[in-house]
Amino acid sequence: MTIESPPVACRVTLILPDREMLPGRVDVVGDKALQLAMFATPRTPLRQVQRSRLFLEFINEHGVCRMTGSVEALRRGTGYGDEEDVYDVVRFTFAGPPQLLQRREFVRSRHVGRVDMMVDAPGAVAVTCATVDLSGGGMKVRGLEDVAVGTELHFKLASPVAGGTAISGRCRAVHVTDEGAVGVQFTAIAEADRDRLVAFAYERELVAREWAMRSSAAR
Repeated sequence: MTIESPPVACRVTLILPDREMLPGRVDVVGDKALQLAMFATPRTPLRQVQRSRLFLEFINEHGVCRMTGSVEALRRGTGYGDEEDVYDVVRFTFAGPPQLLQRREFVRSRHVGRVDMMVDAPGAVAVTCATVDLSGGGMKVRGLEDVAVGTELHFKLASPVAGGTAISGRCRAVHVTDEGAVGVQFTAIAEADRDRLVAFAYERELVAREWAMRSSAAR
């Protein structure tokens, strides 16, 4: 499977040697390098890591991908053009093609939110449940009783992001935990909605990774 470089306007995360994670966006795609607009200033000045091996992560239709390379600062300041939230512009020269880290259906994050579940059967009534975690491929749900593995269901999931629209689709129960939580696999969901779930789970994963890094450094 060949994975292409992230396209223009793709959101990316630049990971520095100390595991600091900086959000950014691809502005220019070249044969050997990408020009990135960075949305945060690093604790370590970029000039100090220009010869270090860095990672660039992004999400595409396959999942979470990573590239290895180095950066060169092109412009510094408190923004450029009309975008006040752009703090640095850098060139990321990559050492090779992107590698797939995690398929998008397996990008998962803990999240408690409302989801209405209804068994696919005549006369069935929707039951209000709560998610335990979410991924691009399915979710784990509490509050769904007397559901066996293989049961087909409809779901309506409240957006995990404030202000977003609900996500509806179909799913199948694939396992039931000893505590009664039901793991379901999506069988019908709009690709745009799946992308929203993957992006949400990945952002939460980044936050968890950075928190773990800071906690380890503080010990």
